[in-house]
Amino acid sequence: MSLPLPNLDDRRFDDLVAELRARLSSHLPEWEPVSGDPGMALIDLLAWLAETILYRANLIPERQRRAFLGLLGLPLRAASAAAGVVCIDSVATAPQPPALLTAGSRLRAGPLVFSTESECLPSSLLLQLAQKARLDEATLAARGISRSDLATLYNRPVTPFEPRTLAASAGARFADGVDGVLWLALLRPAKAPQDAAALRTAFAGRTLALGLAPSDEALDGLVARELPTRQLRLELVHAVDGGEPAFLPLELVGDSSLGARQPGTLRFRLPANLTLAPPRYDDPKDAGLGARPPALAAELDPADVVHWLRLSSPDDPALQLAWLGLNAVDVRGLDLRRDLLLGIGDGRPEQSLTLPDGGIDAASLQLEVETASGWEPWQAVDSLAGAARDAAVYRLDAASGRLDFGDGLRGRVPPAGRRIRAASYRYGGGAAGNLPAGRIREVVEAPALRVRQEWPTRGGAEAETVAEAERRLPAWLNHRDRAVTAADLRTLALEAPGSGIARAEVVRGLIPGDTLAALRRDVPGAVAVFVLGQRAADDPSPPRPTPAQLREVYAHLRARCPIGCELYVLSPRFVPLALACALGVRDPASERETLDRVAAALRAWLRALAPGGADGRGWPLGRSIDAEELRAVAARVDGVSRVPQLRLYAPDASGQWQTLNGTLSLQDYDLPELRAVSVVSGDTATPPSGLFDGGTGDGGAAPAPAPVIPDLC
Repeated sequence: MSLPLPNLDDRRFDDLVAELRARLSSHLPEWEPVSGDPGMALIDLLAWLAETILYRANLIPERQRRAFLGLLGLPLRAASAAAGVVCIDSVATAPQPPALLTAGSRLRAGPLVFSTESECLPSSLLLQLAQKARLDEATLAARGISRSDLATLYNRPVTPFEPRTLAASAGARFADGVDGVLWLALLRPAKAPQDAAALRTAFAGRTLALGLAPSDEALDGLVARELPTRQLRLELVHAVDGGEPAFLPLELVGDSSLGARQPGTLRFRLPANLTLAPPRYDDPKDAGLGARPPALAAELDPADVVHWLRLSSPDDPALQLAWLGLNAVDVRGLDLRRDLLLGIGDGRPEQSLTLPDGGIDAASLQLEVETASGWEPWQAVDSLAGAARDAAVYRLDAASGRLDFGDGLRGRVPPAGRRIRAASYRYGGGAAGNLPAGRIREVVEAPALRVRQEWPTRGGAEAETVAEAERRLPAWLNHRDRAVTAADLRTLALEAPGSGIARAEVVRGLIPGDTLAALRRDVPGAVAVFVLGQRAADDPSPPRPTPAQLREVYAHLRARCPIGCELYVLSPRFVPLALACALGVRDPASERETLDRVAAALRAWLRALAPGGADGRGWPLGRSIDAEELRAVAARVDGVSRVPQLRLYAPDASGQWQTLNGTLSLQDYDLPELRAVSVVSGDTATPPSGLFDGGTGDGGAAPAPAPVIPDLC
């Protein structure tokens, strides 16, 4: 238990007034105060002044707690800045592309300010996605077409497809195309004064940026960099003699998406060769044949195509993108400050200075100290304890903006009389920067440009409070950021930055295999960490972690495990389960409400996350399901008089649901997945709807595929 912190002095105004009156009666017994006596007013004034002083004195423990946090080398965590991707377009009627926007350009979303991470070339070009969508045999038959007809038409074996034009803001999946790629058409805007050839000349050799966002949950940037590189390939499609296209790999200047592992930009340079024009096919049956780009929608003019690009991912052919956008740039919810004089060196050890802003982006701070020949850059370090005597280093507390310099033995002392300045730094952050799409609308330095924010900004978090840091300290002092015990692994898994893990369990000595039969146990040095993602209280779906969450937790734990530890981060196996309960209701007038409460109680009891299970922390990993225990849960619901029957159902190896004999045994890597609950009034339990007639047990019909109706002419 935590020890209560007493006030240094708990006296209040009334207590002080009473004490002063008592002292006056002993020191000045002949004084008899009356109503409106100036002496009473003076007593009230002194009591008020004393109370304000005591209030400030009682704040000393709060200051001490902050000082202790600093002495431990664990200052308060600074606010995290939201990050995202926006697109900046130029005016379509402009005769020439606008000037380059430099890194650090500011954008405004109401009172909030964002700044760009890199330079950006705004353009008026439009982006259109196209794909060669697969057609199965049933669809071909419905259209009265056969593969042999197509083979006869093209005089070769073919794989049928349907040209499909997609909205870039809706994304696409590579595997949906027969060739496993996305086709990107850079189009001339309708109001542009130049034709496609003139625009091709204007952008020759220039660098454009393609914004990307993956469909699965984004990884934290540090975690994504620790994963194996995922290559994205972007090629320019140009026409050669004979009508067949050729493909020129484009130079990728940068990829902040890290292979589409997180929202970011893919910056590419267009070739300076003006003869590389896109292919054009006037006959629709020729467009898309072989390696040719597919036909665009009928309302799009092929003459407006400035360039055809082909995007693919050799490392992940099934990659799915949720959004793409042209003229993109990375932004963060930070403001920028430049050339700020902070102070003058006094020549004393351990000099400290404070920046005028809190929430400093530590990586962006460029600190310089004046020398006889100019300005010398100094480097930030986590601790001055190991710094050399002449090292030009300092320590930054990002939350408060405090700068600490060395003492001459551990880090250099800034020379006396020399100026100290911040050449530049970015500051801000906080949860206010987590904005939905469409909120960032203006470039401060160039208001004529059009800003498109089609993807939300995420990752912003408020600065840590003292109370939050105090809750973090005991766990940190236990594991010291090292995963040695099972409790360390559980705690650190929940602390993985941005992972959204709600629960973590540890099984010692378990090594998974390709199949359950290949699983090994009691292996020295092996440990399996099973994690669960967050779910809303009313979300009945099992909290399976996403692949991104598994990768992120693994990277976070791997850096903190002993060298000889064989670590696995896994999702539990969710075992399907259905319940049927028969009960008696005390009040027939509220029968429906009672039945619903029982069903909700059973679902909550078997929930994998808090407040499920007997201890309120979620159903224990590997704990078997007992029908008698569930009967007791149902019997405790208000309005239930008796529970004569409760049955368990689970699918067998063939997927057919079977009635169990009262117990569902689980392995230590299993959790129950409650598919359906049937609660009826009476003596005999009724299985959930659809359980034994080939259904899934969820009481609803499976979705039916719908045919694609082609355009006819």
